[in-house]
Amino acid sequence: MMLAKAEAAFVASMYRGGLPPESVPVLKKRIEELQQPDLSAEDLFLMDLLDGVWNVKTIVWIAPLRSFQVLRTLQSMLERE
Repeated sequence: MMLAKAEAAFVASMYRGGLPPESVPVLKKRIEELQQPDLSAEDLFLMDLLDGVWNVKTIVWIAPLRSFQVLRTLQSMLERE
C-alpha cells in the first residue's frame, strides 16, 4: 500500500512539475541518431511514441508500463538532452 501511495505521489508531482499531462513531447533527433548502448527496450518503445501528436497523458495510458515508469523514463530523456 505504501508503494502505491509513493507511486501516486510521484505521478502527481511529475504532472504538476516537469511533465504536465497535456504537454506533447517531441524527439529533437531521429531514433536512429539516439540509439546508444545504455537505452533500454522501454526507452526505445517510448521514443517511438513521441510523435508530436500524443500528449503525456495518452502516452502513459497506452504504454504497457506503470505510470511512474513512463514518467520516470520521459524525465530521464529530458535530462539527457
